[in-house]
Amino acid sequence: MDTETGFPNIVLINSIYGIGEMIVKGKITPDEFTVFKPTLKQGFESIIAQNMGRKTKKYVYDTGRGGLKEVEVEKSLQEKFSITTKEIITLAKWACLIEEHYGLPQDIEWAKDGKTNQLFIVQSRPETVHASKAKNILEEYEFKTEQKPILTGIAVGNKIGSGKAKVIKDLSRINNFMPGEVLITKMTDPDWVPILRQASGVITDEGGRTCHAAIISRELGIPA
Repeated sequence: MDTETGFPNIVLINSIYGIGEMIVKGKITPDEFTVFKPTLKQGFESIIAQNMGRKTKKYVYDTGRGGLKEVEVEKSLQEKFSITTKEIITLAKWACLIEEHYGLPQDIEWAKDGKTNQLFIVQSRPETVHASKAKNILEEYEFKTEQKPILTGIAVGNKIGSGKAKVIKDLSRINNFMPGEVLITKMTDPDWVPILRQASGVITDEGGRTCHAAIISRELGIPA
């Protein structure tokens, strides 16, 4: 399912190097692949879009201290996709099978063994944002201006927001944010939810469609 429109006939796959928590935290922009389900089920390699992310760093296990540590990704790996075409198709086929088993769209987490290159499904849960929306209502938004955009990026949702832009570099400055302003920051985590609820829009420097900021903005109906 398309995370923004709810279009059901695609599988959206995000991938990075290292531990996947980097995606959730929005500390990196992942590679993104879109696979068309109908032709995939007919036996075609139906990758209809692929966008290379900004994979400059990754989480790896810290064998000395325990836990995770952040390291730089080799330049040669930054400039190539993090998974192969065969792996994309395999994951998309698995996603279709899981969705058919449960009978509704799924939010699936997967992993790849760094030594054997074997793929695994580690979690599957029902998609909640679009599943709860009324199926017979279409909402459209129009931006009525002839001004050219000064900045573009990955959009979350189809709404349009407006407000005074406020840069908040870290949570220690959260009291400077006023309701109705557009939050601009590097990234967010669960501690930012109270300020996100007051924002008329969100702009982050890092993160993809499945990071924390994107998920919360989508659930709250905030343009991001």
